[in-house]
Amino acid sequence: MSASLKPLTLGEFLDWERSQPERYEFDGVQPIAMTGGTAAHAFIQRNLAISIGGRLRGQACKFVGNDLKIEVAGSIRYPMASSCAPNCPRRAGLLMTRW
Repeated sequence: MSASLKPLTLGEFLDWERSQPERYEFDGVQPIAMTGGTAAHAFIQRNLAISIGGRLRGQACKFVGNDLKIEVAGSIRYPMASSCAPNCPRRAGLLMTRW
């Protein structure tokens, strides 16, 4: 996205993102293109899933990998790992935080 374009709102970004073939994060102003993953990142995420997921087994909280975008303070991120409680508000692949 060109720096000369007007800043986007979160809603405008989410609407725009739906038509994009690639994945983008949103810094609160503009889209940021995501790079492809690496083997090292895949191994780290696997280790996190095993370690954190095992500790959460039987709990209400669940381990979530980087396929779920998270809204934090008006930005959109795809964290490598997070945990999600059942009462977190959600909509179509988006976990909205209260932070």
